[in-house]
Amino acid sequence: MTDGLLALVSSVLAAQAAGTLKKPAGHGAGSRIELMIYGDAAAGIVSDIERLASRVGVGVEQQGPSVILTILPEGKSHSKT
Repeated sequence: MTDGLLALVSSVLAAQAAGTLKKPAGHGAGSRIELMIYGDAAAGIVSDIERLASRVGVGVEQQGPSVILTILPEGKSHSKT
């Protein structure tokens, strides 16, 4: 989980610095945040974020370099375990 948290925070900070962070209009269940993750390490970063997200009730969708995180309603999970 630590790797996932570090990957997420690093990606959010990098996207914010680059101006590519798309902030959600609201908060709570259904809120979304979109990050653009590029580079040779992108696959590993996304994998770490997916493992973290599956444990904390956040959905992850990837569309090319875009990674979209969605806060799930309470009691819902995308966990495959």
